[in-house]
Amino acid sequence: MTNICAPSEEEIALVHEALVQIDLMLHGLPQRVRHVFILSRLDGLPQPQIAKHMGVSLATVERDLRRAFMHCLSVST
Repeated sequence: MTNICAPSEEEIALVHEALVQIDLMLHGLPQRVRHVFILSRLDGLPQPQIAKHMGVSLATVERDLRRAFMHCLSVST
């Protein structure tokens, strides 16, 4: 039997802060670009699966990810 421990209040606070920072970094991007980024980076879905899930081309997913990464770089510096 696996012993699973609940996260501490500090761990929960750290995860919450990280999610708030990600949300702030993605602020201002179109909804689809945000969604593609979240599916890729947080949910770990491969790009072809994101394209199929969202009903867009693989090239659109690649372009949206590039746009999200460039936006994150510009707001983090």
